[in-house]
Amino acid sequence: MIKLLSNTGLRIHEALKITKQELTYVDEDKNVILKVIRKRNKKRIVLIPLELVKQLKEYSKNNKTYLFESKRKSGTPISIRTIQRRFNKLARKIDEKENTNIYSENLKPRNLRHSFAIRALKNQWNKLCEGISWSWKHNHYSNIHKSERKRNIG
Repeated sequence: MIKLLSNTGLRIHEALKITKQELTYVDEDKNVILKVIRKRNKKRIVLIPLELVKQLKEYSKNNKTYLFESKRKSGTPISIRTIQRRFNKLARKIDEKENTNIYSENLKPRNLRHSFAIRALKNQWNKLCEGISWSWKHNHYSNIHKSERKRNIG
């Protein structure tokens, strides 16, 4: 669940509604294309890395329908509250091991979503900067080249 949320930016309720059948459409970049229904019935496309899909399928191989199924009610997804409790339990366990409280305060599903968004923005920013850098170099080279041509002509 942690890998899924941190690699896709999904909300808990979106992740819990994913069925095993939905993980079948692969694009040319080896990502699985997942159509997610968000808040207010809006749809969006989420790409899941193929390696993560393999791990999710292995995790859910004994489930009937959903990736994350309830052990008490077969064929129904785990509740959001169960996931929140698991996150809290994991955070407390890590805090005890590391003798800190930072994980209890920060290991929350929504923070994984925010981290994904920040990484995505940084990646887009880096791509944009690379483009600007290339454009500047290209224009700078072109301007130098133009001034050289003017000197040769005149």
